[in-house]
This record gives sequence, structure tokens and C-alpha cells, in this order.
Amino acid sequence: MDAVQTQTEEISDNNNTLHKNLCEQCHVQPSKYTCPRCEIRTCSLGCVKSHKVDSGCDGIRDKTAYIPLEDFSDINLLSDYRLLEDVARVAEHGKRDILMKQHRKPPFLQYLTKAAYKRNIRFRTMPFPMYRRKKNNSIYYRKIDSILWDITWVFPHSAVLHTEKRTSEKLLVSEAFQNVLNPNTANAILLYKLKAYRTVDVKTLSFYMKQELRSKEKNKYYNLCAEESLEKNLSGKVVLEHPIIHVLFPEETSKYSLVSDTENLHSNNVPTSHSGEILQGSEMTKDKHIVPENEVTEAAPDELPIMKINN
Repeated sequence: MDAVQTQTEEISDNNNTLHKNLCEQCHVQPSKYTCPRCEIRTCSLGCVKSHKVDSGCDGIRDKTAYIPLEDFSDINLLSDYRLLEDVARVAEHGKRDILMKQHRKPPFLQYLTKAAYKRNIRFRTMPFPMYRRKKNNSIYYRKIDSILWDITWVFPHSAVLHTEKRTSEKLLVSEAFQNVLNPNTANAILLYKLKAYRTVDVKTLSFYMKQELRSKEKNKYYNLCAEESLEKNLSGKVVLEHPIIHVLFPEETSKYSLVSDTENLHSNNVPTSHSGEILQGSEMTKDKHIVPENEVTEAAPDELPIMKINN
């Protein structure tokens, strides 16, 4: 009886061993290969492909799979080391891609930068995620050889900030200002808010543009000539994305410090990339130097609350 039981157990063990050695896909041929990911044993390329189709397995070893400490070997240690190297390599490539993208300007921006350079305008751009970069629609119109600037007009007396899209550089500053107050095109709310400016002689107003890329504690402004074109007024100055012009009554000008002739000579020394973008690693991109993304806070030196009104 014992001999029969022993023989039966041996036959059962042999069957189990034979079953384990069979291909787990076709269950006919002896297995030759083990899937690196799910450890299924197969006999041929056909069964390997069939297994991937049936199970959705990609056949790639899971480098992050848990391995008990007692099963951990030098091979596993080497695998972990190589995984960390791969992660570091991907991270480094990601940084390089970001730096490369910063230097690649779209064609319209390249044309604008070149056109500004020919006009002796130091046109500078901010990194794309920043507010002024995303909202700037200034372009160079090649057919008429003219830059169309977005202009942000700041009206401290009425606590209003308004951006006029694509204003021709050929216009006089006074003409560009009067276009903002044009009853045929302007927003009714804007006209109401700016009624104090509509009733005065333009010659009594002053037009100041902030000298960009200075410490906020030392804001200084250029006094623009109302009877000269935007192109001539911007020549020799830094334009960060687009001009921001403050419209002032005579009694307000004393609150603003003007740029001296000596300072004007050194004002164009701005660290940028070869494409005209402000270098992020430079001192100019620290919070105390760069213009805030929220332009409302810089609208007036006496910190008046500013209302944004766009058409």
C-alpha cells in the first residue's frame, strides 16, 4: 500500500514538473523564454506575441517592482542604480529643452525684434508664462514697414488703466492719445471715466513713460514729446513688451522723477539672450528689478487703485 502511494506521488510530481516546463500560452511545447514583466513562460516568438496581445503586457521589466530583501541581489542593485541614472538624464534633458525653447522666438516676434533694433529701440521680451508676454499683441507689419504697438495708457487722475491694441508707430503721441478718447470706437464706460481728460487741451497734458528694468524704489520716467511720433519717442529707449504711457495733468508731474540725460545714455545696458529675451539668471529678473506681472500695482506713484478697462 505504501509502495503504491509513493509511486502515485512520484507520478504526480513528474506531471507537475512537466506542466511547469510547458509553454503557458499554448500548453503544448516546452517553455524556453520568461517574460521580463509578468514572468510567464513561453516557447516561441509566436507565443510571445500572442501573450502580449491577449494580456496587454509590453514585455518590459518593471524597474520599480518590489523585491523582498532576502531576494535582493547585485543584479537588482545595478538595475536600481541605472534607473536613477536614467531619471537624472531625463531631468537634465528637460532643463536643456526649457532653455532652448526660451531662445526660440516665433517668426512674428523675430520680425518685431529686428524692426525695433533698426529703429534704435531696445525691445525686450519676458519669459512666456509671464502676464505681459502672453497679453502683448504688438507686431511688425512688413507691407507698410511699420510697428503696431500695444500701448497701455495710465490715467492716475481717474484711476484708470486701458490697453489700446496695435497702435501705429507713425502716429504722434497726441494722436494716439486722442484715439483712446474717440467716441466712435471707445468703450462707453471708458469715456465716462475719462471725461476729465476729454475736456482739456492736449497741450496741457504730459506723457511720461517709465524707464524699464529699474528698482521699483527708484522709478524714473521719460518725458515724451506729444507732437512727435511714437517711433521717434521710443528711439534710444528700452521697451519691455510694449510701451506704458502715463497721462498727467500739470499738478501731477511733481510726483514723478524724470530720467536725466546722463542716465539715458546708460539705460540701454540690459542683460538679454541673443534673441532679445531678458535672461532669467540675471539680476534684472529679481523681484526688486523686474516690472510686476500685475501692472495695476505700478500704475501710479501715489498707489491709487487702478481700474482696468479694455474695449
